[in-house]
Amino acid sequence: MTRRRVVELLHQVLAIALVLLLVLSGAWLASKWRTLRDRNKAREAAKRGLQGERDAEKLIKQLGYKIVLRHPPATYAMAVDGDPQSVQLTADFLLELKGKRVLAEVKTGKAAKLEHTETRRQLLEYQLAFGVDALLLIDMDAKQVRTVRFPLPKQKPTGVPTAVKKRMSLRWVAIALCALLATWAILNVTGSHDAKAAREQKK
Repeated sequence: MTRRRVVELLHQVLAIALVLLLVLSGAWLASKWRTLRDRNKAREAAKRGLQGERDAEKLIKQLGYKIVLRHPPATYAMAVDGDPQSVQLTADFLLELKGKRVLAEVKTGKAAKLEHTETRRQLLEYQLAFGVDALLLIDMDAKQVRTVRFPLPKQKPTGVPTAVKKRMSLRWVAIALCALLATWAILNVTGSHDAKAAREQKK
């Protein structure tokens, strides 16, 4: 291989390495840019959320509600493959009006509409977890407050299972039979003693 050919190969390798370096640098810069963009979006969303909550407080007070607690927590339990697990929740406001407590959730944009699936599921979960009389969905874009109640089915009372009831009934029947047999035996013994005593007295 001639020296000229070696130089050409080195130039090609350097060119390929430079292209790879540019591609990797571009990918890294794009990733950093997306991360910064997402952070800025999250920061802006948080600012809008805080401002929305402040504005919501004014609207809530105008409607006559008393703010009992900001960001009230709740916990409910569920079982996953038989293993108990705990779920933590945090709502926006716990309110009170005329002795009744309601939960308020502040939303903007599409999330403020009840047609939004995630919002409905969130409100349903809140009603189950907090056990409040109703929920308020506050649309800060439209300055609108909507009262939401889910007609949850009444749960059947968790009494004694049928199989256990049957076992308990059989047990009581057995106890009753034993008591009857014991009474019969005592009466027989007593009767025998009385008859024997009567015969002895006659003699």
